[in-house]
Amino acid sequence: MANLNAQKGLSVVRTPFFDGNDFLYWKNRIYYFLKSEGVDLWDVVENGPFTPTKIVDGVHVAKHNGEWSEQEKRRLALNDKAIQVLFCALNISEYNKVCMKSTAKEIWDALVITHEGTSQVKENKMDSLIYQYELFKMKTDETISEMYDRFVEIKGGIKSLGKTFTNEELVKKILRSLPKEWLPKVTLLKDSKDLSKV
Repeated sequence: MANLNAQKGLSVVRTPFFDGNDFLYWKNRIYYFLKSEGVDLWDVVENGPFTPTKIVDGVHVAKHNGEWSEQEKRRLALNDKAIQVLFCALNISEYNKVCMKSTAKEIWDALVITHEGTSQVKENKMDSLIYQYELFKMKTDETISEMYDRFVEIKGGIKSLGKTFTNEELVKKILRSLPKEWLPKVTLLKDSKDLSKV
């Protein structure tokens, strides 16, 4: 029987589902899903809801709901839309952890802290992933495809925590990770190609 989660991931219109596993993968997918629904929708999740204000005696004060323009009402509704998208993306266990939050930002921040931890936990994860990246080598019993999949997973974890590499750095790392029997091919590739464009 096909994996139900894999089936859920096949749609570009259905909210990416999070079952409590592989948060970094889901985080990236929901980020792009929300942005594809509208840049303002992601802004609400990242920065918090819009608050209509007016200037009274040189000071910004919140407007009463009777003073809101139609445009302000639409911007205010983005928080509810973002909450709905996030709630639809969560299984019951994850939903129960955040259902009492009143803004999309609060829900997002709670999910990030729960699954990524504090900045100290993130730093420890980053250190571990960088260590794996630095020691990365092709295993004797794996194919190029399996090695590459393992490499992409490590690189993706590092990227999700905020560090990126240039294409040239990644290509060079892969080439250095190959066993000695690949040396002639590696040398040929280095001599014939611009590694920043491979």
